[in-house]
Amino acid sequence: MALNKRQNKILEFINNKQSAMRFEIEEFINQAYDNVSKVTIIRDLDLLYKNKLIDKTGKARSVTYLSLIKNEILRPYNVEEYFSQNPDDRNIKYEQFNFGVFDNLHSIFSSNELADLVCRSGSA
Repeated sequence: MALNKRQNKILEFINNKQSAMRFEIEEFINQAYDNVSKVTIIRDLDLLYKNKLIDKTGKARSVTYLSLIKNEILRPYNVEEYFSQNPDDRNIKYEQFNFGVFDNLHSIFSSNELADLVCRSGSA
């Protein structure tokens, strides 16, 4: 399923924040695009949810939309934006190499992908 630019922008926003309420998403989208209706944003969020690109908790006005990307290593990162910034203005998370990154490698592959890798390595 192909997403339009607005839907991709919503997905990127949620993935970057890890969670967002509808009104936050609405404010963000209305800064990027002129006058997008609340109904359109809700339709976009429903489409992303039905296609299992995001999750949601709560009901009615208290719905929070959640990123399905829990592993920090797998989150999208805009490299062009990062390097377009002055080095002194960049948001650097760690002052030195974070060896804890290896603790996050456990969820890079799904169980199906791991099983496939095991099968392929046995046949090599």
